[in-house]
Amino acid sequence: MDTTEIIVIIGGVALLAFVLWYFFGEREQVAAMQNASGVQEIKVMVKGGYSPDVIVVKEGSPVRLDFYRDETCFVQRASHLRRFSYRPRLARV
Repeated sequence: MDTTEIIVIIGGVALLAFVLWYFFGEREQVAAMQNASGVQEIKVMVKGGYSPDVIVVKEGSPVRLDFYRDETCFVQRASHLRRFSYRPRLARV
C-alpha cells in the first residue's frame, strides 16, 4: 500500500466517523414544564433545525408545542403530523 491509499483510507474512516456522530450522536434533551392548568408546554426554536432536538413529556398529560420560526428563507407554512391525523394552520409571516 502506498501513501495515497493510506491517506484515502484514513480520510474515509474520518468521514464515516463524522457522519455517524452527526446523525446518531447525543442530542439536546429538554423536559416540558407543566403549567397551572396541567398542560405541558415547550418552546421550540426553528432556525435551520429544531432546538431542542428531543422533548421529554409525561404520558397521559396534554402537550402544547410553541414553535418560533426565526428564518429568512421560505419554509412550508403548514405542519402535518400524520401519526395523529392533525394538521394545524400556522400564522403567516
